[in-house]
Amino acid sequence: ESFASYMAVLSQVGATRWKEGWTTFAVNEKGWAYRQDQLPSTHPIVADVPDAESIHLNFD
Repeated sequence: ESFASYMAVLSQVGATRWKEGWTTFAVNEKGWAYRQDQLPSTHPIVADVPDAESIHLNFD
């Protein structure tokens, strides 16, 4: 999803008259993402997986 968001803003700024896309992205989207990353429901980037059944615990 982050790659798609990046490409959407890149396209908006490059192909339209709305050149403030990066400012909007930094203020709104990035701030929201930082808040989401701090929630207790966030999954770690790396996790111990003791068995095959445990792999499903880190997917949404």
